[in-house]
Amino acid sequence: MRFAERSPIRELSLGATLVALLAGAALAGPPYTVFWGNFHSHSTLSDGAGPPSDAFIYARDTAGIDVLALSDHTHMLSATEWNTLGTVAQAYTNDGTFVALRAQEFGILSDFGHVGIQDCDIKNPNATTNLPATYQFIIDQNACGIFNHPNPAYGTWFDNLAYYPEYESAMVGMEVANGLYSGDYEDIWIEAMNNGWKLGPMANQDNHTPDWGDRPNPNDGNRIYLTGVLAEDLTPRSILDALHARRFFASEQRPKGDLLAVDFMADGAQMGSEIVHAGSSVAFDATVTSLDGITLCNRIDFYKDGVIVESHVQIGTTISHTFVDTGLSAGEQHYYFVRGRQTDGDLVWSSPIWVTIEAGSADVPDDGALPATAQLLPNSPNPFTPQTDIRFILPQSPNGAEHRVRLTIHDPSGRLIRDLGERKLGAGEHRWTWDGRDDDGVRVASGVYLYRLHGEDLPSTSGRMIFLSR
Repeated sequence: MRFAERSPIRELSLGATLVALLAGAALAGPPYTVFWGNFHSHSTLSDGAGPPSDAFIYARDTAGIDVLALSDHTHMLSATEWNTLGTVAQAYTNDGTFVALRAQEFGILSDFGHVGIQDCDIKNPNATTNLPATYQFIIDQNACGIFNHPNPAYGTWFDNLAYYPEYESAMVGMEVANGLYSGDYEDIWIEAMNNGWKLGPMANQDNHTPDWGDRPNPNDGNRIYLTGVLAEDLTPRSILDALHARRFFASEQRPKGDLLAVDFMADGAQMGSEIVHAGSSVAFDATVTSLDGITLCNRIDFYKDGVIVESHVQIGTTISHTFVDTGLSAGEQHYYFVRGRQTDGDLVWSSPIWVTIEAGSADVPDDGALPATAQLLPNSPNPFTPQTDIRFILPQSPNGAEHRVRLTIHDPSGRLIRDLGERKLGAGEHRWTWDGRDDDGVRVASGVYLYRLHGEDLPSTSGRMIFLSR
């Protein structure tokens, strides 16, 4: 799938060429457009160099980006300043033209480091030494967490990147490029994912000077970092939905306007997806594009579980390649992403796609060797809209009788959202569909939800899924 040309989404005084490049590139296939954002920046409400209004005006009118999040330091913001930041962000948001977001950067570098929190109405009240409490806060608020500048020299380094399954849904991204750092954090991002985290890559500027959206990093050859977001439209809700779905990529540009974009798909699912695949091979399609139509791309690297498994060399302003991973067995789980390169050395990283090889009924031996207890399989698709199949395998009961099972849907706090009822089911694999509605038939909001399988003779087991409303 290739990026298609599109006209500017707004008129600015920067010149039509730059505006057209920065304003977004439409994707063929799914109804997504690439919007360019900077999700880590500061104002004088903490340690930045201008008031929030100046920041949003500069990002919109001078830098020409689509999204700016002001993530002032939580501990430096009074309640009044926090409210002011929200009011100003709302005032400068114009659907279809520009999205201004209120965010917060929580933590002290000498404690566990800095966590960026997007899509949250209140300040994090927890201690800067209690990382699990911050994870739980993000989940309770249905917000998005980002590991900012993950330098191992900072404090406990997010508890040494320790992975907590119960907090997995809190964190959606990690900065692989930060405007104050020389080099990138690719190796740390991979380490975190190998620990178990599911993280998309971000490239943010961490502005402390009045250059929100186009700050060149003097420590890295004056590259400008931006995060490309694949969203349905330019509204706060669509942008935040894309963050929740990890549907974004990290990009370097040098000079300004030399934007580098990437598209990465498998089984019709975009980057950031968790998919269940039937079969022993999976095909991954990647396209890397220089949106200025001038700078040449020359390489696409395909990664599996953090290791390059195939490299494709090609010269062009748009290059594409398909990588097929073969010899996969039922039950295997892997993550894949791509990194694209231009001839001037600028890089772009896609969000991963997490793949589970389906353990279908054909994989169950005829001798009845089923699991000893109920086993949840990943729901598919995930993220999803408007519906998803929740899949599970039931064991053979001691007397061969059917199991009486119930499936329920909950929000991250555990509150019951939907009771899908009770069924009598035999041993083997089963599917149960949820249409994204609560018990009153109302479509739920976008976010993370839990599904729980209960049975009279079975221990309760649960899984996580992401619903995207339209």
